[in-house]
Amino acid sequence: MKSGKKIKIQLPYGTDRFIEANIPEENFAGAYSSKKAAPLKDLDGAIREALGKPIASPSLSELARSARNILIISDDNTRQTPVYQILPALTRILHEAGRTDADIKILFAAGTHRDMTREEQIAKIGSEALARYECVLHDYLGETLSFGRTKYGTPIEVNPLLGWSDLTIAVGSIIPHAYCGWGGGGKMVLPGVSGAPSILATHMLPYQNPEIGIGVIENQARTEIDEASQIAGLRFIVNTILNADGEIVDLVAGAPVPAHRAGIEKAVTVQGVEIPQADLVFGCSYPEHSCYWQANKAFHPMECVVAPGGLAVMVASMPEGRGEHPSCFDAMGESPDVLIEKLNRVKDDDLDEALAIACALGDRKLFVKARVAILGEGLPMSDTANGAFLRFESADEAIELILREKPDAKIVCLLNAPEMLPVKGA
Repeated sequence: MKSGKKIKIQLPYGTDRFIEANIPEENFAGAYSSKKAAPLKDLDGAIREALGKPIASPSLSELARSARNILIISDDNTRQTPVYQILPALTRILHEAGRTDADIKILFAAGTHRDMTREEQIAKIGSEALARYECVLHDYLGETLSFGRTKYGTPIEVNPLLGWSDLTIAVGSIIPHAYCGWGGGGKMVLPGVSGAPSILATHMLPYQNPEIGIGVIENQARTEIDEASQIAGLRFIVNTILNADGEIVDLVAGAPVPAHRAGIEKAVTVQGVEIPQADLVFGCSYPEHSCYWQANKAFHPMECVVAPGGLAVMVASMPEGRGEHPSCFDAMGESPDVLIEKLNRVKDDDLDEALAIACALGDRKLFVKARVAILGEGLPMSDTANGAFLRFESADEAIELILREKPDAKIVCLLNAPEMLPVKGA
């Protein structure tokens, strides 16, 4: 017998914004997020210890003493890494090793994202660092420096500052990522500060190689990223592990590949969450909710959880609309055969369009398994990509639909989907 009681869940929709879902108690299978682990109590001390005793690498101080030009690659505003909390300890060591302000430059790893505003740069690295060091926004369509190719043939074309640098350090976070298994590590170089041909080559891999997927540690994409970044000169990483509130709960530092793999082991304990299969899955894109290009990262964890034939609803405010590569959205309404034919036609002449198509092909696993819907005001309700997406004006509208079809349907909420690695439960 149904109780009539409903569970009220606040679905993160944007910064300090929520949409309420009213789920019948008997249908509710849980609301999940990455773990709310306690943040590091002595963050500065933990950073200094990690930099002084790094994984498979000399200390940062020792590396800095033998380098003249130091490049710090920081992730951009689409990632939660509180780089401003890490830089003071990091740069202090560089200065203690004899490096001056002029010896240090900061490069924002934007990949193909839009340029950060000044306010976003301050929020990322702090006003002091922005004023003190030369800071550069990477342009993937701008000038690049070639370091040849990987053994699989991926072009290694990167920001020219990597040629200037004697010591390149990447600061970012480790989170699950469908296109290479896990973010962080060498991903700060490829695609972070790479040119369009390099970025396209790796973004074509997920649809070509089905073994590449969210949470898969060793795969072809990660191999390409690791090799390219090391050839281009990445020598040291500082990668954080963040809890559900974006706080640093752990970090690793050292040689890019060993430190990154050690970081994944730590990240799994925070971001790996056992979740039952469900007929309706709400996937909240927050904190990557700014536009469709960012928000669609929710597709991949939802694909792990939604039942075949079920309904997956991406929840995101998307104030910037479709964002970068807007045709990626429309491509979801085309068949894979049509997209592959078009990709082969444009990949040598229109890298931006080719990247949009490649990403659309990589996102299709969810669409094969379930119906996909969008709950977000940033796109007009008429935008459905030729029927590829259902559109809802409220969470309750989606709940009503699934319960009409299946009264005993199970409903799950993923509250920060892009930062979760779902593990199927019973």
